[in-house]
Amino acid sequence: MSKVNLETGDLVIYGKSGVCRVTDIGERTFNRRSRRYYILKPIDDDRSTIYAPTDSEQAVGKMRRLLTKDEILQLVSQVPQEPLPWIYNEHQRKEAFQQILAEGDRGKLIQMLRTLYLQKKKRTAAGRKLYSSDEQIFRAAEKLLFEEFCTVLHLKKNQLIPFLFGGKSLTSAEIQ
Repeated sequence: MSKVNLETGDLVIYGKSGVCRVTDIGERTFNRRSRRYYILKPIDDDRSTIYAPTDSEQAVGKMRRLLTKDEILQLVSQVPQEPLPWIYNEHQRKEAFQQILAEGDRGKLIQMLRTLYLQKKKRTAAGRKLYSSDEQIFRAAEKLLFEEFCTVLHLKKNQLIPFLFGGKSLTSAEIQ
C-alpha cells in the first residue's frame, strides 16, 4: 500500500500483527517529536495498539488491504493442492518458511500451511509432533490467513479448515 488513504474504521493487515482496525488518525508526540499516525488495534488483541507513522514508507509498507470475498475464493481455487517440496534440513526449511511469512503472499502462505498440515498429520499418525519451529511458523501463518479469511467470509475457523486443507468448496449459505 504505497499510497494509503485510510479512514477511521477501515480494516487492514499490518505485517505479522494480522487484521487491524484503524481506530484513529492523528497527531501524537513520541520522544518530543510530533507526527501524524495511523492508530491500529489488532482485532484479536484489545490490549495492543500500533502507532504507524503516516509518513513512514516502512510502516505504511507493512499495510495490506484485505482481500474481497471473490478474491479469496478465486485464490484458494487457484492455489495448487499439492504441498510444497519438503525441505529436510530444518534450518533451511525454517528460513524458507519465514521468508514466505515475511512476504505475506497469500497463495504461498496457503501452500505452506497445506504442506505443514500434511506433515503434522503424518507425524501425529506416527506418534510424533511437528518440530517446534515448524509449529511456530504454522501458527503464525494460520493466524494471518485465518484472521483475514474468517473476517472477510464471516466464517468460524472450523468452517475454514476443510475449505483450505480438504479441497471442499464453500456454499453460498456458508458465506455471508
